[in-house]
Amino acid sequence: MRFKIALATTAAACLLSACGDSATMESERLDNMNLTPEQREVAQSFIIGMKKDTGMPMLRGRDYGFAGCYAKRVQMPVNLKRAHIAYLSDYAQADEDYYAFFARMNVGEEAAWDLFQRYEAAEQQCSAGAMVKQMLD
Repeated sequence: MRFKIALATTAAACLLSACGDSATMESERLDNMNLTPEQREVAQSFIIGMKKDTGMPMLRGRDYGFAGCYAKRVQMPVNLKRAHIAYLSDYAQADEDYYAFFARMNVGEEAAWDLFQRYEAAEQQCSAGAMVKQMLD
């Protein structure tokens, strides 16, 4: 009985310590991607949005990789960077009323459409199919 209690206590301590280090682990993952400060901000915003969308405190490794890939490939004009970061941080909520979300930030419909086209282009470049094709070329 004492062994079971000791084992349960040890397991609980290990789980709690792993949860406490999630921010450190996430930061190390981003460090290993060699992102510029601007790209890192994009990747972090995307990660925040994915966590909100999934409700999970930690994401899968491929989700972090996807966020880094996206951050390196997206080409966002300076006038849309603030709106882009806001969108990535809460894309599930923003998608419910896309144009109204951007209107609250004084971004017109045409610019919001442009932002989405750029988002889609970068996202497609990071898809599994695109990555396989890139490896084969």
